[in-house]
Amino acid sequence: GQYGANPELRPQLSRSLEAGLRYGFSTDPIYLQLTWFQRDISDLVAYDYVRGFFNQSRQEDQGLELELRMKLSDRLQLSATYTFLDGKVRTPLTETRDTTYNNLFRRPDNQFSFALNFKPGKHWNFDLHWQHTGIRQDLFFNPANFYIAEQVELDAFGLLNFYGSWDVRPN
Repeated sequence: GQYGANPELRPQLSRSLEAGLRYGFSTDPIYLQLTWFQRDISDLVAYDYVRGFFNQSRQEDQGLELELRMKLSDRLQLSATYTFLDGKVRTPLTETRDTTYNNLFRRPDNQFSFALNFKPGKHWNFDLHWQHTGIRQDLFFNPANFYIAEQVELDAFGLLNFYGSWDVRPN
């Protein structure tokens, strides 16, 4: 129930497949990796204010990931990543019918990043990292509408990070 345990709640089960191609090793001047993945999750656990936790849906997603690393010099490395994700969530209505949503909540279709690593000396390390997260769908529980869930689109955004370190005891 709402505040108690649900004895009928089942654990989520997932099955994942992954296949990829790689050019080079992580220590080579150029490293490129392409990965395809597929995941199927059944008995997704959901929460409802009235029912509490319960099993609701099945999620099927698949996508591609691309990673590139280039050693520009002994002190400078550039890397880039890209992820494409597509999927569906199926919610049963009856024993023989379901509703399919062609999106994954809070998961962007496209995400990519760029990073620059600079090691000016034996003790110093600097990273500049930019990540872009694409638009994604979410649920808004509108208080003006008795908290009934409304699907909304969240804006894309970028995040810029800078990191620096100095090793007190280098190896």
